[in-house]
Amino acid sequence: MRTNFKLVTSLGVSLLAMAAPAMAQDAAAENADEQIIVTGTLVRGIAPAGTNVVGVTAADIKASSATTVTELLTDVPQFGAFNDLQTISGGGNFVTTNRPNLRSLPGFTTTGTSATLLLIDGHRVVGMGIASTTPDADFAPPGIIERVDIMPDGGSALYGSDAVAGVVNFITIKRFNGVKADARYGFGKEYHTFDANVTVGKEWDRGSLWASYNYTENSQIFGRDRAYNFSAPSLVAGTQVLSLECPKANVNVGGIAVPGNPFGPAPANALYASPVSTTNRGTSNLCDLTDEAGMYPEQKRHSIYAGFNQQLSDSIELDIRAFYYRKESEFSLGQYSSSINVVSPTALAAFGLAQFGFTSSPFRVSPTGYFAETQAVNFALGPNNLSIQNVALDAWGITPTITADLGGGWRLKTLIGYSESDSLQTTSRLVPVGTIAPLVASGEFNPYDSSTLTAATLAKLTNWQTYGRAKQSQFNARAIVDGDIFELPGGAAKLAFGAEYIREGYDSRKGDRAPADVGLIPEFKQSRNVTSVFGEIVAPLIGGDGPSLTVSAAGRYDHYSGFGDTFNPKIGVTFKPIESVSIRGAWGKSFVAPSLADSAIADPTGLNWIDGATLNFIAPPAVLAANGFPAVGSTQKIMFLLGSTPGLKPQKAKTWSVGIDIQPSGVPGLKLSGTYYNITYTDIIQLVPFINQNQFFSVFAPVAFTRNPTQAQIDAITSTAGSTVGAPCAPQPSCVYGIQDVRKRNLGGFKQDGIDFNLDYRTTTGFGGVDFGFGGTHVLNQKNAPSTGAAYIAENTISKWKIRTALGADIGNFRAQAIWNYRSGWDLQVPVGLNNQTKVGGYSTFDLFLKYDFAGEGALADLSLTLNVNNVFDKYPPLYFGGDIVRNQSGFRNGNTVGRLVQVGLSKKF
Repeated sequence: MRTNFKLVTSLGVSLLAMAAPAMAQDAAAENADEQIIVTGTLVRGIAPAGTNVVGVTAADIKASSATTVTELLTDVPQFGAFNDLQTISGGGNFVTTNRPNLRSLPGFTTTGTSATLLLIDGHRVVGMGIASTTPDADFAPPGIIERVDIMPDGGSALYGSDAVAGVVNFITIKRFNGVKADARYGFGKEYHTFDANVTVGKEWDRGSLWASYNYTENSQIFGRDRAYNFSAPSLVAGTQVLSLECPKANVNVGGIAVPGNPFGPAPANALYASPVSTTNRGTSNLCDLTDEAGMYPEQKRHSIYAGFNQQLSDSIELDIRAFYYRKESEFSLGQYSSSINVVSPTALAAFGLAQFGFTSSPFRVSPTGYFAETQAVNFALGPNNLSIQNVALDAWGITPTITADLGGGWRLKTLIGYSESDSLQTTSRLVPVGTIAPLVASGEFNPYDSSTLTAATLAKLTNWQTYGRAKQSQFNARAIVDGDIFELPGGAAKLAFGAEYIREGYDSRKGDRAPADVGLIPEFKQSRNVTSVFGEIVAPLIGGDGPSLTVSAAGRYDHYSGFGDTFNPKIGVTFKPIESVSIRGAWGKSFVAPSLADSAIADPTGLNWIDGATLNFIAPPAVLAANGFPAVGSTQKIMFLLGSTPGLKPQKAKTWSVGIDIQPSGVPGLKLSGTYYNITYTDIIQLVPFINQNQFFSVFAPVAFTRNPTQAQIDAITSTAGSTVGAPCAPQPSCVYGIQDVRKRNLGGFKQDGIDFNLDYRTTTGFGGVDFGFGGTHVLNQKNAPSTGAAYIAENTISKWKIRTALGADIGNFRAQAIWNYRSGWDLQVPVGLNNQTKVGGYSTFDLFLKYDFAGEGALADLSLTLNVNNVFDKYPPLYFGGDIVRNQSGFRNGNTVGRLVQVGLSKKF
């Protein structure tokens, strides 16, 4: 770390020396407005031609009640997490950070890349998380954000990788003088949140120094705390798989449940030779294992952000920003649930007891399906919070920037940034494959009654964890020159060009081990360099007193040491036939580079031999038997592959949009905006969807499932797998039902087009003012192609309307605002034989914001009191009977909420 800091310091000194000749120039300081660069262009003082930029102001941030940036972005309809709870994935080394996702583009939750670029003050920061190389949005404390620029349009021509769906740029304060402190406490049903922020600064004639500290915490929400999170019936009519795996076991014999079990009566030849098995006969021990699973994690966040600004001369300005971020999350995954096959001693002895090695246990573990009398015992074990996921993230960075006036309207802006992150994830007290059967066979564990489980046996069963650690670094050096090049009828043509160098480092260690054996997990170290040149020209072709026409053209060339070159252009046009109307359009290409976290080095193939209860989640539904997917044989297994395939390519996109902005001169304060957008996204890196069995086998099986594999295919997978869980079956190849390869790959394509719309009206009144905002997005069409060259299939099970409406009033020192958030529902296309739910409903919530600014001096000066009530009517998200492999996402769809949340805040500036 000392070496890297010295490198940053020495390069900063070099940039000062490079800019020294300009210090001698007697150039007048430019107007402050001319210094502003809006997201979506490299040129100062102008709006990006052809592109719509959505702005979130400091007032919007205060009214939203957001305690983190992630919560703030859920108020913007263009984001996938609008009116939802965005959180880390529960259990495992998937996405363990919060990051924005414009347009809900695919691959977001299972890959290290993101199609939405996150910037702060126009530059990148280090990636964060275990299996992601993009920042956690919460590293920026809301208290220092002056505004948020959101460009929901392709931006790789300006910013490089990741800007397919758009760019989110957090603009922080430049100067601050005094002390400002604010705090809020929020409470709801079985939930609380608290955040506090202190900003201290000193401003002088030509500079400022400030620092801001933010602390945020919230408690965990469990499934039992929210009635809408429950183990819903699965797609197969009449089944509730998870709710049969209970601490008091449920028994299934020969594929039919014992009397009292919802599946029907036991067969006449059922044998209950186990001494305690008859205690469950004739009963139905339904339970809901989602009760103890966390829906929203307990979190604590510390964030420090500091800035220094100094005008060194009339032509040289130095700006330094630095941050430190610490986040801790705890997520309960509940009890362990599974099933095991037990057979009567008589049947086992007849088959040949000696070959199994069991001679004294009252329980006889059966190879799956060898006997008609086999009892499938479904059970759960351990305390309610048996398994817990903990995530800890540390990150820091420093970015010095030097801006030099070169004279003649030209400016040079250089920056050097260095940042690091260290992420640790552990999902503890897991039960490794193969542990239960020997303990049942020896009589140490009674699967029929897990309450008899001793602490010593539980320790043997759960001495296991999923472990992940990733250390990331990023060095970024960039220089941009911009200025006027010649005069045109509409004004001066402007040019901006520059170069950038980025070096990324990613060291990771991921795997499943006993806690004492973490050091045995292999560590993988990777790095790559990115060298880029870019430019933009803005030409006002027509101007003056009449109509105006401005055209911009931008392009960027990027060379990656890993996969090669890419060039991405963008063209924008803005036409104003009259002063109050702007018609705009933009077209461009963008890309997302493969993440180092998604490489086959960092994420090698993991082979899982799947049988038993787990097959319920991945095996083909019975209704697809006629389509070439008969039921899995009683002695068969599925080879299930996770990880990344080698040779991932960049993801590519073409985007275009047209829009109109109207500010009628006859209605002061009214603004209208509408934009049609179109995205074609190809070669998408995705983990093949496998949770929805019907979708997988109907759509993705041609590219990701091999039915009846040959011995050569089985051997090829077995020999190249980086890790193997479970025992191979025999005899091969007939015992292998199929190879389910859901590894990350360049899977297919995605198309989406839609309309963004916004109406904003503000007017003054005798008592103060009234304002009204109505905005949102409507998806017209969304299609997916499962693989390159495959036909695009319409996707209709999405929320096509997302709307946010706000009505506010200022009455003297009092501010009141009511907000309506809405996501539309959708119809379900239900195959014959599956659950008969036909629709997922829409979701509406109402929020209330009140603020009073005290007028006075001394203690009352700059003092304000706020009250936020989110989800005033405590509205639940819509019911969904589709089931889910993830317990904390069961029973509902189309949004989520902490419920009614009341927050009281106090703010004071000294």
